[in-house]
Amino acid sequence: MTCPTAATFTLDKIEITDRETLLEIGRGLTAVNRAISMHPKLAQAAAIIAYEKQKDCPGKAWLQAKPFHPAIYRALKVDRDDPAAAYACLPFRLGLMNGEHRILAAIDCPKVSDDPLPADIETVVAWDPRTNAHSIVGDGQDRLIVCSNSDDLFADFFAFARQWIESRAIYFERRRMQKDNRWVHPLPETTGAAGMLLCGDVRAVRWPQLPETIRCVGIDPKAVNSAIFRAARLPRAWTNDERAVA
Repeated sequence: MTCPTAATFTLDKIEITDRETLLEIGRGLTAVNRAISMHPKLAQAAAIIAYEKQKDCPGKAWLQAKPFHPAIYRALKVDRDDPAAAYACLPFRLGLMNGEHRILAAIDCPKVSDDPLPADIETVVAWDPRTNAHSIVGDGQDRLIVCSNSDDLFADFFAFARQWIESRAIYFERRRMQKDNRWVHPLPETTGAAGMLLCGDVRAVRWPQLPETIRCVGIDPKAVNSAIFRAARLPRAWTNDERAVA
């Protein structure tokens, strides 16, 4: 049994002025500890956690949406009876955006063991399975979401989601093999999202550093090449005759 006096003494000796440190302390508190009276520093940490949970941000919309809804499996064409289905579809939730149902995908999906706060989930994409249209929640700008170093560029969200699901399903099976002592090396858990997801008009995107070759899925490569060259602002050579015609 832990001695309260010793615990209080230890906390009194620690100068906790950094908000992030208090936030990490608050993450470690159980729901029971948050409900009872506690040391002032722990109470401050719990108050910060409560404030963070009320933040209005894309992560909050995702956390409040419904996980494992049958509509998610239908839209993504996933067999619910598959052992890997729940883990593979963990990033996707069914929520309401402007009064209409959308499937919300957390690009930086938390791990199964995590207890995330809204601010931990920075990028959420809302997808309409009926039209295959998608947009970034809370961000009206046209943007390229870079998920990994893969050379795949997706403008088709369904194709992006299917590759994401397959990647997570493969990890699930390998992890299961590891637990059965059939896999030697431990596997680090990642979100599983691969490639780049284009959100909005390709001509308005700010292009980051890209791989030498890009495989386009759901968009004309000519449009992508044109947008990249335009964004690079490369000099163009003219002859006097060409400039006169232009």
